[in-house]
Amino acid sequence: MKRKFTIAVLILLVLAVGGATACKSKPEIETLRFAVHPSEDAEQEVLGMKPLLDHMGKELGMPVEALVSYDYNACIEALRAGHAEIAWLGPFSYVLGTKIADIDAIIAGVREGGIFGSNSIIFTLADSGIKDIDDLKGRTFAFVDPGSTSGYLFPSVLFKERGIDPEKDFASITFAGSHHASALAVKNGTVDAAASNWPSYQALAARGEIDPETQIIIWKSEDIPPSPIAIRSDLSDELKQEIIDAFVSSPASKGVGMKSFEAFREIKDADYDIIREIAETLGIEEEPP
Repeated sequence: MKRKFTIAVLILLVLAVGGATACKSKPEIETLRFAVHPSEDAEQEVLGMKPLLDHMGKELGMPVEALVSYDYNACIEALRAGHAEIAWLGPFSYVLGTKIADIDAIIAGVREGGIFGSNSIIFTLADSGIKDIDDLKGRTFAFVDPGSTSGYLFPSVLFKERGIDPEKDFASITFAGSHHASALAVKNGTVDAAASNWPSYQALAARGEIDPETQIIIWKSEDIPPSPIAIRSDLSDELKQEIIDAFVSSPASKGVGMKSFEAFREIKDADYDIIREIAETLGIEEEPP
């Protein structure tokens, strides 16, 4: 089943932090714009980024703006159109993005306990009668986003391996738009089951927004490469390195900032070749708008 990747953009400015010193290199940009697609509550996630952005503004000597978008596609379009310099993408959306925009993966977050990556899950209510992947036939199902690795790509691989065609075998399919919305769709009975990622599910459970006692996880994937922060390729190597250094040295990397990451580690494009191989297996096409 082939799918085409299209772009739609809606970016809103939600947080700006000013730098206090002159930029280390000759400024080629006056503001660093950071596009993000929140997987949970947008306001809380962006506020959680403030310690990181404060630090980056001081290190780079320029204002740092956080931009929030409705989906990964919008983040990629912001990079491609020059409306953002860096963006936080999922592994799959990054791979799709490299087909239509000149971008490079530069860094990713390390979660508490040294976890570098995540897992895809499929879950349902404990009393739904769904105990196995085959039980999803005839039921309603929510993916997260067409560009989501854990919320679309890996579940799609699973369904193909099990001989399941969601468009034919499920009563209906929908895209929730975020991992948070996906979890709430199951909780509220909007859909019978949904895909998400394990870290987001754990975070929602810890905050009491979902009750693990009333839900069951019927599948958990192998480890998935971490969500990368991508940068426009047209920026100078010097500025790219300064941005990387600002992430690595950030106090937010000690556990008080973005996405509860306790550190940031450099990555490279080749780290996502496994995602490219999976997309090729599924016959997914990337088509510029």
